[in-house]
Amino acid sequence: MCRAGIPIAGFEENLRHPAIVFSLREDKQQVKKILDNKAVIILALLLLMFLLRSVFFGLPLLNDEGMYGYVGQRILEGDLPYRDVEDNKPPILYFIYAAALFIFGNVSERGIRIFAALFSAGTLIYLFLLAELLFDRKAALISSTLFAALSSGMSFLGWTAEAEIFMTLPLMATGYFFFKGVTGAPKEFAKSGLALGAAFFIKSTALAHLLFLLPYVVIALWSEKKRLYASLAYFSIGFASVALAVLFYLLSTDTLADFIKDVIFYNMVYVSTDSSPLSAVKLLIYKFFNEGMAEEISLFLILAVSKTVHSLVAERTRANVFSMGLLLVTLIEYCHGGKFFAFYLFPAIPVLLLISGETMRGLWDRKDILVRTFLIVVTAFMGYLAVDFNMYFLRDPGRFSLHPRNKVNAVTREIALSLREKVGPGDYVYNWGVEWELYFYFAKKVPIVHLDLDHLYYLIESRKTKKPAFLEKFRESFAEEIQTENIRKLSEKPPIFFIISNPRPTFENTNKGAFLFQEMEKLVHTRYKLVKAVEGIRVYQLLKSHD
Repeated sequence: MCRAGIPIAGFEENLRHPAIVFSLREDKQQVKKILDNKAVIILALLLLMFLLRSVFFGLPLLNDEGMYGYVGQRILEGDLPYRDVEDNKPPILYFIYAAALFIFGNVSERGIRIFAALFSAGTLIYLFLLAELLFDRKAALISSTLFAALSSGMSFLGWTAEAEIFMTLPLMATGYFFFKGVTGAPKEFAKSGLALGAAFFIKSTALAHLLFLLPYVVIALWSEKKRLYASLAYFSIGFASVALAVLFYLLSTDTLADFIKDVIFYNMVYVSTDSSPLSAVKLLIYKFFNEGMAEEISLFLILAVSKTVHSLVAERTRANVFSMGLLLVTLIEYCHGGKFFAFYLFPAIPVLLLISGETMRGLWDRKDILVRTFLIVVTAFMGYLAVDFNMYFLRDPGRFSLHPRNKVNAVTREIALSLREKVGPGDYVYNWGVEWELYFYFAKKVPIVHLDLDHLYYLIESRKTKKPAFLEKFRESFAEEIQTENIRKLSEKPPIFFIISNPRPTFENTNKGAFLFQEMEKLVHTRYKLVKAVEGIRVYQLLKSHD
């Protein structure tokens, strides 16, 4: 007897009733229909990604974020990048920041981080679409789920609003529309070129994609010359339309010369002293194991490499070659110019997961219980290592500012907020080495040519690698111009607060570095008094006699 008093046999007979069987089948089909709905899947993954990222939204801006945010503030005040405020990134990045601040408020790190999360949401969508296009729906689900969980990783700073986070969305769109063009209508190449143009004017390293995309389309469509020429033409039109729009903006605002100096020439000399391919590989391996990357992506790197080797040996399909090429070119972009920061790796993450997702799908489809168990256990273990549960679930997000990785940035924000109301009309602050997050939090225009210590260090220090004479001449003259202009303007109109962070130890040992350091120290110690010192940051206030 069952609890309701109905005989078990009768109960089972009722379950086999045609109406009940049909109802159960209908319910199962409804569930399957929901799970097969692409929009439902993507929305669920976006919700997961935003939940994981939300803990980061209120954290203090890092140095580069503060720099881009300050330029965005100045744009909203009517100033022009490169002419009124100098930095070395292409213009679209600054207008993205300006849009975030316009929507969420002029001093809103939360708005900036939400904007970055929205771009990563777009990246997830294009990752799903590209994986489905190259492989199938199941591979797309696995890849995009992994991206939703790992895209805010601590080790490669995926939760920040660095340029790479914004650049990755148009790069994934570039890959998606490019492959659609190869396998379908050539007009798709116009969208791909448009997306690559947008990525390039967010950060110029995106142009490395051409090292793979152009040879790929030539080889893939070599036997169809008419389609090949049409595809290249559409792609060029898309890219050129963005380039011409940016050129028109620079010409109409009379900032082209400043753009060439700040973005093209400066970036050509702003590289490390040893940028050889061997040093790039060595440093990549070192950072992989010493900055926590191994914990977050090693499993997926192994899966991607194994898939790559298998594809090269046994299964060189268009889809496999295309995904491998995308991974290779994003790693080249990571190792560009001899500089290596963790967030440079971010554009490679969705491509890495694209290949890993297809590998995991293939293993899962073997329907071997041992293989499936292995996949579940190892993926869960790697996820446990990758996710800082202390950060997500046990620590107050406000206290995360005290994390060693963010301590200096948190102190910078506190200093700015504590001094902001003490700066009146006509007054300004000047920082030397703290970088522009200080200016961002002050939300006040700094009427002075600014280049922080870190940038001057790269311009002034003697080089181990030889560069063309015109670049050496530019480097010397640019450094000379900056330091002379800074000292002259600081002497003529001293800031009410002078804020200094500890310089690089070797900076003072270079000839011009020593001169600049001595002049700055002389200026500070004769006109200012020390009012605060914390975390290597010293705050000096102008003496009354020099007001």
